[in-house]
Amino acid sequence: MKKQVLILSIVAFFLAANSVSAQQNLKIYKAGEVDIKPLYPGGDKAYRTFIRKEVKFPVEARALNQKGVVYIKYLVKDDGSVDRVEFSRFMGLVPDENGKYIESKKEIEPIQSFVNEAIRVIKKFPKHAPGKKDGKAVAVEMETKLKFFAAGK
Repeated sequence: MKKQVLILSIVAFFLAANSVSAQQNLKIYKAGEVDIKPLYPGGDKAYRTFIRKEVKFPVEARALNQKGVVYIKYLVKDDGSVDRVEFSRFMGLVPDENGKYIESKKEIEPIQSFVNEAIRVIKKFPKHAPGKKDGKAVAVEMETKLKFFAAGK
């Protein structure tokens, strides 16, 4: 019995190691490198409807009259699932006291609430039609932007 448990443990270890190794060796393409880009189910119109429905303007940002565009990178895997959602950059829509617009590649306050909301929404994406290269489904790194601005301000 102990010998069977030991053998099963060793087999499970090697299967897990091979799975991690395969993920690390996964070829990830940029959107411009594939023949067919991943597609949100229902296309661009369905994507825009989803974003309008899901995005909530952060209360703290509204109080500070903050407005801006958050760029988010994410991976559409070869099975269409969305993974590795992360902040890419931010562009402010309101100039500071010196007349300059905030641009950041780091998560900084007061834009953190925008970043958190954008990541929350993108993580809710349903499976996409995967990208294709040479007729095969492939993993593709995508980037999208979410605009945050309060109506009437």
